[in-house]
Amino acid sequence: MASRREQGAVRSSQGPRSADRWWSSVPSFRYSRIHIGSLREPVSLLSSKDWAYGYCDNPHNIRSGTSATGVWHLYNEEAGDYSIQLYRWPPEARLAIRSGAPKYIGKYGDFEQGIALPIAQAKIEIAGSVQTVPVQAGDRSADFTVSLPQGPVELAASFLQESGEPRCGAYYAVVKKRGSTETLSRLRAADTESREK
Repeated sequence: MASRREQGAVRSSQGPRSADRWWSSVPSFRYSRIHIGSLREPVSLLSSKDWAYGYCDNPHNIRSGTSATGVWHLYNEEAGDYSIQLYRWPPEARLAIRSGAPKYIGKYGDFEQGIALPIAQAKIEIAGSVQTVPVQAGDRSADFTVSLPQGPVELAASFLQESGEPRCGAYYAVVKKRGSTETLSRLRAADTESREK
């Protein structure tokens, strides 16, 4: 019987060849894309925790106004016109982009007060389109309309200072296919009709 030392020597002598074979079998890296524009989910909420190339995935990052930015890797189900709304705070918080957030005292932990930021503009880059809109004091979202092709797209979204320099990423975005409300209503009616038969 071979000693542990001898067994290790045999394994290490086979190791590089084994590892090379294994690595050659691994497909190249690619991001899992978030699907948008589906009839079954016409409105998609994106958050910074789904970013590539940037880190901002906890309340402390958002409340402190971290300067991180990132890119969402998306797959558009249907070509057409889309509205994209950028938010600094979760949409349900109903807070203005520039404003801070109150301290949160929870059952299992607290969050410090979120800081106000001097945000003057919002910018998106998607499918070859670059757009910038002004951000006013009470604005909760920065709103854009874009025409998107079917297939893979990347969305980069940021909030800019008065100088035009990025201050932080848009931590949340709501993407909605324009006209999808009517389509969804027809789809729901057809589903209800088919269940009644």
